[in-house]
Amino acid sequence: MKKVAHLKDGQILDIMSRLDFFDAFSREELKILVDVHSSLFVYESGEYVINEGGMGKAFFILLSGTVRVAKGDDAVPITRIFPGDFFGEIAFITGSRRITSVIANETVIVMVVDHKLLEKLLPDIREKIKDKIIEKLISRLRKTNEMLVSVVQ
Repeated sequence: MKKVAHLKDGQILDIMSRLDFFDAFSREELKILVDVHSSLFVYESGEYVINEGGMGKAFFILLSGTVRVAKGDDAVPITRIFPGDFFGEIAFITGSRRITSVIANETVIVMVVDHKLLEKLLPDIREKIKDKIIEKLISRLRKTNEMLVSVVQ
């Protein structure tokens, strides 16, 4: 893991503006997020972004590349995550241990969001981030409910 240094603000802004996660953000709000370079990191292929069992105080927004979610000592893949999605939110919200590992499939860029970063942001930006988390969690819950209903029927 290393901090993003090779991309200019404009390049990061272009990446973010194409992602669904940031569709409710104004250009000015995106610029504020881009200005927080301390939260942008690069992980190389095979590098663990999250280790199962570790403590988590941040969640991650995937800006580019793909990662896989894996479980157990053998790192059995469960799913893939694509740009614009986020992961690690359960430990971020609850302060609990990480329940899976997340591994870079290729070179990826992530925005690391922790409570310190949120405190630095304007309330409108903070609320939009929270709204996106809630929206995604509801979507995941809906899909789980649909799967359960189809199994019961």
